[in-house]
Amino acid sequence: MSKFINSKKYEGVQYYIKADGTKSYYVRYKDEENRLKRVKIGDETDGTTEVYCKNKRIEILNAQNKGEQPPKIVKHHRKKVLTLNEVADKYFATKDSSRSTFDRISKYKKHLAPILGNRSVTSIAYNGLSGHLCRFHSDS
Repeated sequence: MSKFINSKKYEGVQYYIKADGTKSYYVRYKDEENRLKRVKIGDETDGTTEVYCKNKRIEILNAQNKGEQPPKIVKHHRKKVLTLNEVADKYFATKDSSRSTFDRISKYKKHLAPILGNRSVTSIAYNGLSGHLCRFHSDS
């Protein structure tokens, strides 16, 4: 059974890693009756980040301190995150139908798409790729 993981940077922000590897972000706070509440803010695929969750938590706590109702959590608050598969599809669509383009497409689908295809373009960093690069070079 998976569990909620506390953010290392922001108090009251938690995330849950789903089976497909994406994160769902939650905030925790105490309500008027001093009971702990956990509210889902959004998924990583919707563009939700820890900073956004921290700001939502602050909004909720400020409203609670003023005696107001907490603000409703707006789903899909940001535009859809661009994945590497979407970028590759747009890139390969602009290329001609030569043999070299076909080779590049097949290499992408064989090596990169299974590992990085569903990840957002902004979340891909060299540090996270080092293990995959070593494995890729050993296969060639």
